[in-house]
Formats: sequence, C-alpha cells, structure tokens
Amino acid sequence: MKASTITLAALFYVHSENENGFGALAKKGKAVKKAKKTKHPKSAHNVLTADIGVYPEYTGDITMSGNVEISFDEYAMDFMFEGEGLEADCANCGIHIHLGTTCSDADLVYGHYWAPAGTPDPWTGDVTYYDSDADGNATGDFVVVNGYSMEGNVGHAVVVHASDGSRIGCGVLESKTKQGKSGKVGKKAKSKKSKHSNLSADIGVYPEYTGDITMSGNVEISFDEYAMDFMFEGEGLEADCANCGIHIHLGTTCSDADLVYGHYWAPAGTPDPWTGDVTYYDSDADGNATGDFIVENGYTIEGNVGHAVVVHASDGSRIGCGVLM
Repeated sequence: MKASTITLAALFYVHSENENGFGALAKKGKAVKKAKKTKHPKSAHNVLTADIGVYPEYTGDITMSGNVEISFDEYAMDFMFEGEGLEADCANCGIHIHLGTTCSDADLVYGHYWAPAGTPDPWTGDVTYYDSDADGNATGDFVVVNGYSMEGNVGHAVVVHASDGSRIGCGVLESKTKQGKSGKVGKKAKSKKSKHSNLSADIGVYPEYTGDITMSGNVEISFDEYAMDFMFEGEGLEADCANCGIHIHLGTTCSDADLVYGHYWAPAGTPDPWTGDVTYYDSDADGNATGDFIVENGYTIEGNVGHAVVVHASDGSRIGCGVLM
C-alpha cells in the first residue's frame, strides 16, 4: 500500500483493559491480529498523532494530559503513548481506538474500533495498555492490528482508562503532515474507476423496521481520492419519492438498529455533507429508484469501507441498510 499524505481529524481514546467494545467492518478479507512490540520505520507520511485531554463529562479526580503517536506499516500500527497526571502505579491500564469521531460528546465516542466483525477484539487482553509510575507519569508502547490501515483509523477516537475502567482521557487523531479537509458535495460528474477504488453494498430492509416498505437494492461507489461517485439502484420503495435521502453512517453493522448511528463525515465541527439537496434518490410510480451524485465526506476509500449505508423514506424514516465492502 502506498504511503498516505492525507490528513483528517480523528479521535483517540484511552481506557482500562476490562472495558468492552464493539467492532467494525474493514477491508474485505483482512484478519485482525495482535503482535508484541517491534520497531517500524517512520516517516511524516504514515504517522497519526493525538493530543489527549480530559474525557468529556468526566467528573473524577484525575486530570490527565498526554499525547499519542502511531506509525503504520500497512495494517500494523506501532502505538506509543506518553501521559502525566494519571493515577499512581496504574498497571496494564487500557488505551484503545474507538468507533466514534469526536471527544466533545461522551455519548458519541462509542466502543472499540476493529474489523472484520465477528473476529476477536484486538483492544482487549495483555497488549494494548500503558503503565504509570508513582508520580502518575505514564508510557505505553505496543504493536496492534485493528483491521484498518492509516486512512481507516484517521478521525477516530482514542480513549484512556483508569484502573477501574472509567474513561479519563480522549483525543483527536490527525495526520502529522496535513490538516483535514471538510466534507463537500457537488452535482453529478464522472470520476475514474478501477477495481482498486470501488466499494459496493447490497441493501436490504433496515433492522427492526416494521413499516409497509420492503425494499432491496445496491450501491456502488467509485473513489477519486476524497471524491466519491455514489450510485444507487433500488426497487420496492414508495412510489414517487422525490429527493429522498441515502447516506453513509458512522455504524458498521446493519444487524442492530442501535448501532447504525448517524451520518459519517470529518473533520468534526464542519458542515454535514449528507444534508441538503444533493445526496438523494428519486423513485418512479412503481417504486423503482435511482440516485447518482458526487459527495465528499472527508474520508478516502479506506475510511469508508465497512460503514453502513442507510436509505430513507420521504418522511425521513430508515427503511434500508447495507454495509460497504
């Protein structure tokens, strides 16, 4: 894989090793594994960093600060953490990358981030942790693979935990070389395609949906760096649905409605590219639908793989879902 120079806002979250998390889908066929600490060559093009501050809404006595630096050798990440102001003599206390992409709202940090779904969580066990001394100064250094390359991890949260598992620190992962670009939308324009730059999803009925619409369809997205040429075809939709929404969501599953979450874009704090008058489909009198548009959500193909695509009805309800592979 070529070294990346892409920068996006990302979150870093540290926590204790007994915290439970949940997974995400990743590049098809890539297994999750862990490894003992080894050194990898670094360059400014394959490094993510995060400044760690106090976790949102944390009200305890620990006021920590620190920084994370992760260098990538394809999927293997050499993960280094230094911190201060932590509890004294915290041994094997957890630090992990999470699904969320913000440190401003505790409800949006979510759980552990890894893929493929159904494989063991690489953020648990005896590898992904830090140790602190009697003065609360901490270091952590290990190698881990979560199923994503650098571009799939940028913009995600890393969280720091105390010995009791509480979340005490959070930061935003960014590229070392470039500030992230905000999501943008545009009118339909053709992008170059190759077998290496496409994602697709089979769309079925949204989990726990109980309405009268029984839809099916497919999505194909071709990427030209950040620009995605988003194409949708569907059937069984409501008749004459005009400007009905279809969007990529933060969640990485279509099996649980509670884990699909909201729109997925970066950097945090920039306008949501999935709102407005571009990212939609139209259906005819028989409920057959097409949609074709250009949009940028701040992520390249690696950052979008494994995320859920959601199809909406005219009233905004969620009626279809599929995972990008």
